[in-house]
Amino acid sequence: MFRRIFYSTISNEQGYSLLLAIFAIAIFTVLGLSIFTISANTKKISTNEREDQAVYYLAEAGLVEKKAELETIVQEAFHKTLQLQEAHYSSHLDPMTQFNFEETFLNYIENDIITIQNHTEYSFTPVFNNPATALVTIQKDTSSPNLTYKIQSIGRIGTKQERIVNQTFSIKFDPVTTEITIENSHPSNPSLPIYSPPCTGVHVSGTMQLNGNTTINGTIFSPSKDKSGHTINESKYLSQIQWNTPFNFTLPDFPPDSTFTSLSRLPAIDLNSNVITLNNDIRVQNFNTNEITINVGDADRNIYFENLQVSGKTVNIIGNGKVNIYVNNEFTVNSNGNKTGLTINHSGTPNDLMVYVKGNSNFNGGFSIDGSIYVKNSGVHINKDSTVSGFIYAGNGDVKINGQAETTIGGIFAPNSNIHLNGGAEIKTSIVAGTFTANGGSTLNIAENGSCNNPPPDTGQPGIDNTFVKVIGSDTQIIGSPIIEVE
Repeated sequence: MFRRIFYSTISNEQGYSLLLAIFAIAIFTVLGLSIFTISANTKKISTNEREDQAVYYLAEAGLVEKKAELETIVQEAFHKTLQLQEAHYSSHLDPMTQFNFEETFLNYIENDIITIQNHTEYSFTPVFNNPATALVTIQKDTSSPNLTYKIQSIGRIGTKQERIVNQTFSIKFDPVTTEITIENSHPSNPSLPIYSPPCTGVHVSGTMQLNGNTTINGTIFSPSKDKSGHTINESKYLSQIQWNTPFNFTLPDFPPDSTFTSLSRLPAIDLNSNVITLNNDIRVQNFNTNEITINVGDADRNIYFENLQVSGKTVNIIGNGKVNIYVNNEFTVNSNGNKTGLTINHSGTPNDLMVYVKGNSNFNGGFSIDGSIYVKNSGVHINKDSTVSGFIYAGNGDVKINGQAETTIGGIFAPNSNIHLNGGAEIKTSIVAGTFTANGGSTLNIAENGSCNNPPPDTGQPGIDNTFVKVIGSDTQIIGSPIIEVE
């Protein structure tokens, strides 16, 4: 009896379902609360990180704004110093009085930065409906040997979130050692002041071959220690050569392809009339008239040719503006009987006219240009009487002057090319060459007042190359360029 009651009791399952349900609810409740707590904490951390990153980027943005202001001040100070220097040497003061470019430049910067040294607050788009700002201060670092400023930017969102970013802005002055000077400009304003050292004589960086009956009236300069490696008629030329002369000449930049591309998209016109007035840059499709007068007025203009093939053409450019002529492909000059193949007259100085040839050049006929010509990708061969009041610049390929031509050139500037004088030509010029060969019965009369002008390079956008040299009598003052370092 007792045994039956015991077994029936322990075998009774009534009431366990409730207990299991309570246990299950408890477990799921604990798990749910845990997941909810983890999610809430993760969201809180993500929100804090997001706000922290946002306020950091605000501080960075304030720093970038202030650095842009400082860089503008540096460039403006550089331009003002250049203008002051030019005024200094253009005045009636003693031309040998030196102009301290570096001191003047840095003083301009210091005085201009004082105007922005106070606390500056920049406002940005609100973040999470809270005002977003960056408070930026500048402080001069008096312990630095250079002109150095410490920039602090405090990014803020509302009144709670805040982040601080610091950076050092250092301005140095780097003197240059090159004797070539260039200034950059917009294509429509190509001819800013050009400063250049004299290069009277023949300057050759590589080998020389001086043979035959060629007469050279002037001095030849070479960086070599002696005549070793050169072929020289010693009895005739050796006394004219100055050895151990540094060769510090480099070609200026040729206008970039983007400049040619931009000009090639201009509307095309034909040159049919005898007189035209330019109110804008032009692209010439056909050059039909034998003589034309182009009035550029007081503005600087660009004239673009896809190809320029001429014979017996005369171009008279009048006005105070400066002119760039761009030839993208073929530039060919042929003679028409005894007449010069191409004449380009300009009422200004040689610096007011620049001819850029990107493609091939073929000067089968004589030509006369009141300016300079820069041939990038081909040689320059002159076979007939020609005159260039400025310079001939050769980027690649040989420069050859042949035959019985009487040629006067302000200077031939080809530091990477070979220059050959052959035949019975009579030339008056100064020369900068990679290698130099003179033979035959030619006569070279070196222009005693020649100067190695560089054409103003054309980057297609405003700016300066920041390398300048000023000639003072027989001395050269090296100016230099600004360097901005950020730590």
